[in-house]
Amino acid sequence: SLKMGLCDWYDRNTKEGKVLVLSDKNKKIQECLLSQVNHDDIHSINLICKASINTFIEDWDKDRSIELIEELKSFIDNVNNAECIQEDTKNLLNYLDNKNDDLSAMALVLKDSILSVFEEYADSVENAEKIAVLKELIKGLL
Repeated sequence: SLKMGLCDWYDRNTKEGKVLVLSDKNKKIQECLLSQVNHDDIHSINLICKASINTFIEDWDKDRSIELIEELKSFIDNVNNAECIQEDTKNLLNYLDNKNDDLSAMALVLKDSILSVFEEYADSVENAEKIAVLKELIKGLL
């Protein structure tokens, strides 16, 4: 089935114990492949289409197959060339996430400002570079 083929491809092209650093658009496609695609191939293709070009096939007003193919080729290239971080970094993120309850009002304003700046730069700066910026800032604080 399509699901088995996609899962097999993804497993062969990712490293165990690593998390890929992908753009938001590519993360959306990745999430679709890993958790939404099922054994109904037609439904799965529709979900992949929605994740890739933000439109279900039945909603196309013109043929968008070339656009879909280009997005999927780009996704494949990005997965093959993505930077990776250790999966145990997730444990650090969980630890940090549990500590957010104690933020002061001013710290929450700072957090919102930083998030706003990241949203402002959206796809102009890759997520890998955003992580690098945050790492530099954290090093400066330690």
